[in-house]
Amino acid sequence: MLRAVEISLPLRQTLHVDGAEIRQVETEFEEKPEVARDEPVMECLRIPALSTSLETIQLPERFMKLIKRLKNIQLINPNFVPGETFGELITLSVNELAEQPGVGVLYIDTFKELQQLAQSAPAVEAIDTANMGIDFAKVDISQMRLSLAGVETKHTKALEKFGRYLKTEDMGEMLQAILHAEYEQLVAIPTWGKGSITKLLAFRDRLREEIIAIQNGDIDYLALNPS
Repeated sequence: MLRAVEISLPLRQTLHVDGAEIRQVETEFEEKPEVARDEPVMECLRIPALSTSLETIQLPERFMKLIKRLKNIQLINPNFVPGETFGELITLSVNELAEQPGVGVLYIDTFKELQQLAQSAPAVEAIDTANMGIDFAKVDISQMRLSLAGVETKHTKALEKFGRYLKTEDMGEMLQAILHAEYEQLVAIPTWGKGSITKLLAFRDRLREEIIAIQNGDIDYLALNPS
């Protein structure tokens, strides 16, 4: 690192002109203090998929502090549910957050920032199924049915809305449609806003993960649903 330094010779000398002493000059090193400069810092932020678990999610520190705070609130107020995935988290309303103890202006602003980032980043809307090593078009789901038992209300509302759009109540048909739902399809529906789209895609990603687990033998679907 280069520093600005002024140096004069470290000598002690008396100047003479024609034998007459003029003055005594004493010089010494003089170093100017280093000036700190504020360098602009570019933040590289990759928005995770909606299905990313809040237990494993990786975000900048300010967002992680927000998530930790919301989890702690749930311990005090069981009625407050921040969700299990990133997609569920960002569907919370600002008003709902503002009503919780310990959530001040800073946390609210951080949450708004996270929502804006999530809704504007293409990586949020879709999960890369190619990297999952499975072609959902070839998966036999003819014997599978959706069960809404234990599904949170915010997801059931989105599912009911999707069922009305499909004009069907058949859970088998619903399963097929949800499994292959894509952002481009949903955003083209006039009555669907970002909130409904985000909720349905988050549910779709969880559904895909469960089917992958069934295919890998991690979940015994037949044992869970005896005929």
